[in-house]
Amino acid sequence: MFQHLTINKIGFLALLLGLVLSSGAQATTTRQMGSWLSNNMMWIASAHTLFNEYDAEEDWAWANGLTQLHAGAAVSRGFVITRLKRNIDKTRPDGGGQSFPSGHAARSYYPAWYIYHRYGFKQAAPYLLAATYSGYTRVDAKRHYWSDIAASAAITYAISHYMTSSADDPAQPKFGVGFGGDGVWFNYDWRW
Repeated sequence: MFQHLTINKIGFLALLLGLVLSSGAQATTTRQMGSWLSNNMMWIASAHTLFNEYDAEEDWAWANGLTQLHAGAAVSRGFVITRLKRNIDKTRPDGGGQSFPSGHAARSYYPAWYIYHRYGFKQAAPYLLAATYSGYTRVDAKRHYWSDIAASAAITYAISHYMTSSADDPAQPKFGVGFGGDGVWFNYDWRW
């Protein structure tokens, strides 16, 4: 299916930059920009992963990075962060509930930590800055405390650490799913 797809990296980056700038231009307030970043970091990280790893000659092996990104995001946001918010139900600075930990920060930080664990600090630095800015906007809007943001960053770091393998050493992650050989693999490796 993808064997005839050719990715022109310059064109791809220009398209991605155009989409980011045009969509971000709609966000007129600090809070809106933080929410926009939070909602779009996964898509940007997905495009980043495809840009770095897509190879039509490797069948589906190139999809392992995307699988690790989305599986880890589902675990961090879908299970861990959501459950903690409901069970702790900390009061927000504006008086609402479910402040701890920050879901927006988790959505921003998980892709940043994934890029960090997969490709290294140089490629992750812009993502980490954007995630921190997204967290700042939540504190500035009086929706979270800094402790909520820091907890989300720490939780997503830990999950990414266990669910992401380095692109330079693509051994299976300590816990994860992926594609290889003739099928899908599931791996669980826990050592003390």
